[in-house]
Amino acid sequence: VDRKKKTPPITKSHSACQQQKKSRWKRAKMKAYYPTIGLYCLLVIATGWQVVYVRTSREAYSETVKELVQGELLLGELRELGERVVKEMRKVGKRGQREEDKDNQVDVSADEIRKEMNGLGTYLGGEKKQKEEVQFATNTVDKLLYEIKNFADPGVSLANPQFNPVKWEPGTPNMIIGISTVNRKKNYLYNTVKDIMEKLGEEDKQSVKIVIMNGDEPAGKHLDVPKVEEGFRREIEEGLIVVESHAPHKSLRNGSKLTLRWGDGEKRVRWRAKQVLDVVALMTKAVEHGEAGGYPYFLMLEDDVKVASRFPTAIRKWVDANLISRTDWAIASFYSPWKTPDLTPLPPFKFFGVIGQLYRLHDLPHIIAFLKKNFDESPLDWLFVDYLTKHGLQIISHSPSLFQHLGVVSSLSDKIQPSKAAEFDEFPKI
Repeated sequence: VDRKKKTPPITKSHSACQQQKKSRWKRAKMKAYYPTIGLYCLLVIATGWQVVYVRTSREAYSETVKELVQGELLLGELRELGERVVKEMRKVGKRGQREEDKDNQVDVSADEIRKEMNGLGTYLGGEKKQKEEVQFATNTVDKLLYEIKNFADPGVSLANPQFNPVKWEPGTPNMIIGISTVNRKKNYLYNTVKDIMEKLGEEDKQSVKIVIMNGDEPAGKHLDVPKVEEGFRREIEEGLIVVESHAPHKSLRNGSKLTLRWGDGEKRVRWRAKQVLDVVALMTKAVEHGEAGGYPYFLMLEDDVKVASRFPTAIRKWVDANLISRTDWAIASFYSPWKTPDLTPLPPFKFFGVIGQLYRLHDLPHIIAFLKKNFDESPLDWLFVDYLTKHGLQIISHSPSLFQHLGVVSSLSDKIQPSKAAEFDEFPKI
């Protein structure tokens, strides 16, 4: 026997060897992906645990989701890996933040996760149940990403403790009345302003300022604004009515940068995001006029309402009689589609539109900051619900309503909104 020749060892078949190498490579690869997969599991299976802000590699995330789409990882394995990562994440602390190498690590954006979720839905094909599961998972991703974004306290916070303005003396500044408006197929603005002016007493006219924010771009697109300017020229010259407009919202210039969620397409997201920014512009102007004129409250209305007689005086006397010593409220609501007893505390999810909502003027900058930060995340009403929930605040309801909603045709095409106040007192006792 030639001892220089080595007898070849007994080996597995080439395919089996390749399979073993591939399996070993996968296991090593997966260990590096645990944080990424854990985050993905938290978002998809909605564990309900507190989520901390995790930074992860864009490349690793993309590769992991590709494996998910290809079906190489089972949900059971993902769940198990997710539970392991959750345990590690909880050690960081409820408000902790994991610091990574900023040169090699980037934030996982909502657009990336949503794109991959859509890819997963395409891969699953036409199964109705599977599509519903993907849609549910996508909405869960959206909600948790939104919560992560607002996890830390904002740069500004509410005054602590809360305080109320002093009691109102007739003849002194009472409130800013704000109306945000855009042109519709059927306009209501002129009739709303006309009804307000007819219902205000002389004492009311000396103690309020009406700020109208024309949200159309360009401003001349709104057909009712010239009617208001012509019909109420004297009131505008005296400063009782102020018609404002704003520059085009820079945040809406590039539709591809908007956050598309809750199943809304770009057109609807652009519409509701603009609605939020129009309200921000109105509140910003209200703060300017309010601070300059010493007005302590801000009352927000829509441009399609009927108002109660002498409503500013009725509102202020009710507030001074019932809320002046209370600091557990953020909004006093004078419009409700439900029948509720007077002075009923309402939880945040009962927020219903901006008709007849009274705010302390000094709270507006904090509300403005929150709305600007999340303008494209959710509809306006939902943002107010989240704001109230975040700060542990509530709404105090006045009954019966002092405003009635008249509009049926929304500023969003093909949308009908027939909401009405359950009880409307057009001539309250003062």
